[in-house]
Amino acid sequence: MNRRLAAVIAIVPLVVIVVAARLAHVQRPVSVEQSIARYLKQSNIDLRASDNLGAMAVPFVDGSRFAGKINTRSAPIPGYLNLYVIAADPDHEFGFLRCNCAYIGHSIVLCDKRFLETFTTALRYAQPDQPQVLEQVNRAFSTFLTNWLVGHEIGHATLHDLDGRFVMSSRPVWPWQSNTVVWKQRENEADNFVIDHLSQDSAQRANFTLTNIMFQTYHRAYVEQHQDSPFSRSPSLWQRIEHLLNSQSTVQSPPTNSGSVVYIRDSWDGIHDPWVFRAFRMSGALNDRVPAVAGDPGFLQGLSANFALSTNGYDPGTFCDGVALREP
Repeated sequence: MNRRLAAVIAIVPLVVIVVAARLAHVQRPVSVEQSIARYLKQSNIDLRASDNLGAMAVPFVDGSRFAGKINTRSAPIPGYLNLYVIAADPDHEFGFLRCNCAYIGHSIVLCDKRFLETFTTALRYAQPDQPQVLEQVNRAFSTFLTNWLVGHEIGHATLHDLDGRFVMSSRPVWPWQSNTVVWKQRENEADNFVIDHLSQDSAQRANFTLTNIMFQTYHRAYVEQHQDSPFSRSPSLWQRIEHLLNSQSTVQSPPTNSGSVVYIRDSWDGIHDPWVFRAFRMSGALNDRVPAVAGDPGFLQGLSANFALSTNGYDPGTFCDGVALREP
């Protein structure tokens, strides 16, 4: 046998073994815990922002299996609530997280840093030389909006993952899938979990913030759909409220004249209601469960009568696109 051919034949099995080993390494699935551990080492997780979420999480885990067990700085620890803010995703490990916060199972909550930064400032007053009281208002808005996000995801962890089998892949992708009703109920339960864990002071901030979401969304939608401000002829706050509460329209299709109803685009997944409808539902829960903030029960009913869902209604877009509900 030719010596060169013999050498090639001898080498081929070794090459095959090396290639097979490399392929096996490449194809080996990487767990979410491994991905987070790697991102921590690469500084793709914002530790300071994660710590802030951890501090806000404390009231939501009191009395639960996560009490005194919050981790924000190391790889996920079994039995702990693990909270992380993703600042960068160079390896595209968490593409599903874009402009979102999510409980992904394994006692892990992940948040997209851009979403946190934009959502929590969506109601910010930004006026030149604004009085100090408006800065306090900004903080009140931001504090509750962040609490809403964190508490909601912790609600999923404590209410919907008692057996440790929660996986995001079981969530329906399209509205027509059969289990959307179950998942929509879970979303509502997670929002109610937030309300159930608010202190009285936090409940006051929540009521204030949720009401602002309603009014600002109404204003933005009305201007887009009617090319005019609903308050242009009634500039005072009380006139604005009176204008809304006296408009009890039950129109089911877009009005052909200057009606009071605004149309909000329904969610694409059939699970998460638009933010303003979630705000109405949570305000109702606040009135029922925190008597100190309960107001006139007719207020929410009158205000909500001015909103309707539509496939082509007003859509504020994603908060990661820099959308702000309040005008600068």
